Amino acid sequence: LVKLNFDGAFLDASMTGAWGFIARNHEGQGLLAGAGRLQPAHDAVCAEAEACRAALQAASMHGITHCQIKTDSTILVTALKSRSYDQAIGGVLFKVLRDLISLEFVQVEIMFSPRS
Repeated sequence: LVKLNFDGAFLDASMTGAWGFIARNHEGQGLLAGAGRLQPAHDAVCAEAEACRAALQAASMHGITHCQIKTDSTILVTALKSRSYDQAIGGVLFKVLRDLISLEFVQVEIMFSPRS
């Protein structure tokens, strides 16, 4: 089981953001990592969702099929587990993420992990 930790950042003044992720094995050793900029970024949840997308795509490209997603966004957790936020600004992105999970992975656990 590979653990995917990611985070997104959003700057309201410039409507830009950034994302980053790390994938670790069961012993905590780093397997994959990535980071990038977002121009434009709609909001903090979309930045977090873009970080999730990058992490999932990298994992899929490296043949990872079982993973545990950890995010500090309760909204993203709900959006990935249900269609509750499909009408939100990031609704299309949430659907893309759910499709990616269902098509590319055998098992995905989606978990809330507070920053503290």
